[in-house]
Amino acid sequence: MLDVAPWTTWWQTDLPCQFSQTECCANSAFLTEVLGESWIEKAATTHSNHPLGMEWATNGAGAFLQLNALADDIRLIRTAPGFNAVLDDLRDGKQCRAAWHVVRTAAMFARGGASVCEFFRQTDVKVPDFVIRASSRKINVEAKLLLNSDKEEAFTNFASPLLDTILKQAMSAEAVHPHVIVVFTNSEQLPPAGAVLDAVSALLRDSSSAQSRVVKSELFNVFLEPAPTTTGLYRLCYLLCPRSEKENLRVASRARAASHQLLSDMARKRPGVMWLGMTQHQDARSVYDLLMRKFRDAQYLGISIAILSLSGTHVEPPRRTVVDYLLTISNPRAKFTLPARVPLKPLDLSPRLIDFQQILRGVSAYRCAASEVRVQADTKGVFLPDIRRIDPAWL
Repeated sequence: MLDVAPWTTWWQTDLPCQFSQTECCANSAFLTEVLGESWIEKAATTHSNHPLGMEWATNGAGAFLQLNALADDIRLIRTAPGFNAVLDDLRDGKQCRAAWHVVRTAAMFARGGASVCEFFRQTDVKVPDFVIRASSRKINVEAKLLLNSDKEEAFTNFASPLLDTILKQAMSAEAVHPHVIVVFTNSEQLPPAGAVLDAVSALLRDSSSAQSRVVKSELFNVFLEPAPTTTGLYRLCYLLCPRSEKENLRVASRARAASHQLLSDMARKRPGVMWLGMTQHQDARSVYDLLMRKFRDAQYLGISIAILSLSGTHVEPPRRTVVDYLLTISNPRAKFTLPARVPLKPLDLSPRLIDFQQILRGVSAYRCAASEVRVQADTKGVFLPDIRRIDPAWL
């Protein structure tokens, strides 16, 4: 096994960071002890698709922040009965992201002053993920995590090979290419990949790296934007598609399942918290309205409080850190209500989820993107745009 984990080698001094290099070394040793050295060595290989293993093998700010935060979270809850079952799920590639979400949520309760009483192994038997004690009262917690939807998976399966073909065929020259942005108008009706490749190739042949060009069609639009002033190699291509309108509806099925688990034989005499980890494709205001309608109609009686979260990393001022956008929704018609606020404390930044989403501009999008930059020794570095939403004018 490598003496130095790749994720620990990242460091920049242009901004403060939540974790120091000294803390990082200690956290790496701690995670190695908890997860097992032989398991990490296997999971971090280039052939592994394990989410945690891929972060471990990555030298970047995201991996540095996420794995330091994971170590901080595990320290708070590792002594709770049943935590070994969570570790087993963390080591399982298919269960890892859901288990990581459980760890993050449980640690927020522990950090806020609640006691994590017990974790339950997830089987066919309906049980909550874990139980906490707050103000002398036990509370069941079901931590659900929304992963990529079928629509997003379908778009990725279509766009990923197309992106690779565009880079290899239409942008193969060792040169500075203009930005290529392809916007598909409907995730339900994607065009033939060959038609997109032909349109991009034709537009690039007739353009220079300093020109803006547009070609529009019924199913997709292609935009060329000027490349930055640089020398060497510059390729950047984005494939974007508006999210499906059904993304918000996925919440209903997760809430229904959470309510059943929180009212199971083992759990039904206690109030319950559903903690739903969302993706960027759910709109917090729409989800809030949906859950409030269900609560008013006396549905999801096992959910006393719903907590919506969107977790990730923050690499801008005031510091590089992890961030948890949160929104809490009380159910006044739950079988067991929770009059007092449940104690929880995120590791660091925690803006309100609705406030954060209200400042975002553009249309939420599925995306597939790639870039390759190689500058000459006498050339300054270049800024790479990070396009995550669609300008309505592009549709």
